[in-house]
Amino acid sequence: MEQQAQELPQSEWQTSGEEQHAFFRHQPDGCEKPKLFACARQKKDLFYRYGFIVCDEGQKDAARVFERHHLKGDKEKLFSEVLSGLDLHHPPCASLMANRIFYALAMLAYNLLMAIKVLELPDDCQGWRLKTMLKQMVYLPTRLMNRSRQVWARLLVPADWLEWWRKLLERMWPRPGPGRPLLRAI
Repeated sequence: MEQQAQELPQSEWQTSGEEQHAFFRHQPDGCEKPKLFACARQKKDLFYRYGFIVCDEGQKDAARVFERHHLKGDKEKLFSEVLSGLDLHHPPCASLMANRIFYALAMLAYNLLMAIKVLELPDDCQGWRLKTMLKQMVYLPTRLMNRSRQVWARLLVPADWLEWWRKLLERMWPRPGPGRPLLRAI
C-alpha cells in the first residue's frame, strides 16, 4: 500500500502544515472491491513516513479525515485516564444496578477532582493527570487522634502545599465569628 501511495503524482498531494494528504483506492487481500484510503505523509530525514485510514466515499478532504482520527485518539485518552486513574477496569459487583451506581459515583469523584484542578490549582499543575492529582492531594498520610471526646485528623502535607491547604480549609470551614455561630455536635 505504501508503494501505491508513493506512485501518486505530486499534483494529488495537498499540503497541510508539515503533512501532505491525498486519497487513493486500494483493494486489500480478502476484500471484494477497492476501498478508499486517506493517506498522510510527512518527511522525516530523507524518507517519507506514511499513514493510512480507510474512509467512506463521501469524504472530500483527506486532512480532515486525519484531524478527526486524532481527535478520536484524544477522547480515548480521556477514557483511559478515568479508567486507569480510578482503577475502574473491573466492575466490583455481579449486580448491574450496583455497578451503574459505582460508576456514577466514580464519575462524580472524577468531576470533583477535575473541578478542583481547574478552579483551585496553580497554572503549573494544570497538566497533571488524575493519578498525579490523587498522589499529590488525596493520598496524604493522616493520623487520627482522640482529644476530649473529639476525633481529630492530622494531615501531613508537603511544605510547598501547606499554604494552599490552609486557604482551602479556611474557605471550606470558616471560623466562627460575629454572625457565624459555633456549630456544636449533638
